[in-house]
Amino acid sequence: MTQETIFQILTEAALEARKDKAKELSALLNTFLSDLREHVTGGVSASIYGIYKPTDEQVVPFLVKTIQGLAKGIETARKSDTPSAKTYIQSTQLKIETLSLFLPKALTDEELQEAVIKAIDSSSLEITDKKLFGSVMASLKSNYEGRYVPSEVRSIFERITKV
Repeated sequence: MTQETIFQILTEAALEARKDKAKELSALLNTFLSDLREHVTGGVSASIYGIYKPTDEQVVPFLVKTIQGLAKGIETARKSDTPSAKTYIQSTQLKIETLSLFLPKALTDEELQEAVIKAIDSSSLEITDKKLFGSVMASLKSNYEGRYVPSEVRSIFERITKV
């Protein structure tokens, strides 16, 4: 038995929202799925690619970017004290919380530390090489995208390497 992909879960959730007549949730999920399709296929018809089934490796980074974009919108809106800005912040925060539910489970502190150590050990760079942190971040991004906070990686990295 294969595990459902994030794309399959999102698609099923969008269908359920439409069936339940949850208009805002349906709009959010269907808009995200449409934007994802555009991102993955580059705007070319998905039929050219055969069956359109994006992998978690394609979905997670796009989901993270979407959430980050919404968060930037909130930052900008916080500079205004208008009722419409407050409404925007509330609805956008709800969108962020909803989309975040589809991200893979965050790494625990221990798991993140193990992942950083593994990335350091598997790197060909010396512990004193200034490029090592970039190598560690690239490794984490490719293996654990959306499951950690980058600033926490920096703290762990500095503690381990004593840089």
